Amino acid sequence: MKKIDAYDDYILKIKDLVTEIKIPGQIIKPVEIENFLIPEGKIVGLAGESGSGKTMTAYSILDLFPTTAARVREGQILFKDKDLRGLSGNSLRKIRGQEIGMVFQDFSKIFNPVIKIGKQLKEELTAHGIKNQQERIARALDEVGLARDVADRYPHGLSGGMLQRVGIVAALICNPSLVIADEPTTALDVTIQAQILDLLKDLQAEKDFSLLLITHDLGVIADICDYVYIMYTGKIVEVGDVYEIYEAPKHPYTKGLLKGAFSMQGEEKSIKRPIKGSIPSLSELPQGCRFHPRCPEVMERCREQEPPFFNQEVACWLYEN
Repeated sequence: MKKIDAYDDYILKIKDLVTEIKIPGQIIKPVEIENFLIPEGKIVGLAGESGSGKTMTAYSILDLFPTTAARVREGQILFKDKDLRGLSGNSLRKIRGQEIGMVFQDFSKIFNPVIKIGKQLKEELTAHGIKNQQERIARALDEVGLARDVADRYPHGLSGGMLQRVGIVAALICNPSLVIADEPTTALDVTIQAQILDLLKDLQAEKDFSLLLITHDLGVIADICDYVYIMYTGKIVEVGDVYEIYEAPKHPYTKGLLKGAFSMQGEEKSIKRPIKGSIPSLSELPQGCRFHPRCPEVMERCREQEPPFFNQEVACWLYEN
């Protein structure tokens, strides 16, 4: 498979993006991305530990920050070559849902518990001027393996797996060309997780939309993604074809994540070997390479200078030459 920067058509291109959050006495930067690409019709993963900035990246794309203290300070977010940062609030709201769908981590906090599922889905369709709503909702429920009478039920009457399927319906019902799935299986048990991932993969193949899958689970990435970006403290440290990265990871952080991932061996799982230490606070980032306090391959230069991105693949001084 060719490198991710070798395609002609990209549905999303992020350039020099900086997101900041104002906290008392300080401004922190949870996202600092120089280059991020999603080719048309591909599945791209964004992986890293909790606190790496993955969800904030999704919020930056759609301007969905949960607090007014957060904002995109600079950079470009090009969706179909249109900079989302230059759009008015009304124009951006038209793109959300209709052209870019979002699958959230926990839909029990998204759906209104006292309004029936069907009515909430109709509100989404009405907001984007889509007619034949009853027919579209019924067809969408069929596509995710849910009975049509789910539309007449309340969210609290559905299981976690059913509600997540409804969440996928909500993200796809307007036929968007890009879907962002933020940890879509975290709140589910292992069996249901696999079903949801298979469903996303099948729907992506059938409808040919582009998919950005955000997760801390590299096993999930291996199952369905074409490419993966590895993120650490708001920055991309490695990017590549999934198979190449799993076979020959370059960055020590990527190697640690892979060693720490569960892998099935017969009926038993291998021992989990986490990376030593923990991800640093964004308000107390180390000098030089941000990963160096945890890195088993650290060099003196790593403690002093932050590495650039070498060959559009990895940000690590080990690959300078």
